[in-house]
Amino acid sequence: MDINGFRKAISKSFTKNIIIGTCITGFGVFIAWLILSGADSEMDDIPLGGMIVIWTLAGLCLFFGGVITIKHIKEAINMRTGKHPIINAIESGDQGFLVWIYENVISVQGGGSDHQIWSYTKDGDHHVLSIKGKRVQEVLKYLKEQFPNVVVGYTEEIKENMSRSFGKKLK
Repeated sequence: MDINGFRKAISKSFTKNIIIGTCITGFGVFIAWLILSGADSEMDDIPLGGMIVIWTLAGLCLFFGGVITIKHIKEAINMRTGKHPIINAIESGDQGFLVWIYENVISVQGGGSDHQIWSYTKDGDHHVLSIKGKRVQEVLKYLKEQFPNVVVGYTEEIKENMSRSFGKKLK
């Protein structure tokens, strides 16, 4: 892997998350439209408590979907304009920029998973890269080559040591 392969892996991550955020936002818009338009004649029969739950669901979908979408659009723009911190560190030769990286797998009940690389910088900043499962080891290896002193892997002991060195509790 080289810098261009790394860029490609990251940009696919942004695209996937933008699509997910847009779908969540779209679901919230659909719920709000369904309530406001009167398209569902049974909406009139829902008690106040039910309407509060439905509006809360719509609001949560709109909020979280919007946050996910906007965050990843900003990160994609930063990458394209040369402002992505990890890529900048690689290009500038700052081998001490990343201090800890590890794979985090989020499994969904009923099948499916999202593979992420969680990274922490020397300043304690946290960056998450969603990567296809088959590419995670390749990306971790590349990052280890670019940042030779980075700690790779996750244990509670490593987490506690990093938390102490950063002076804050880590995720």
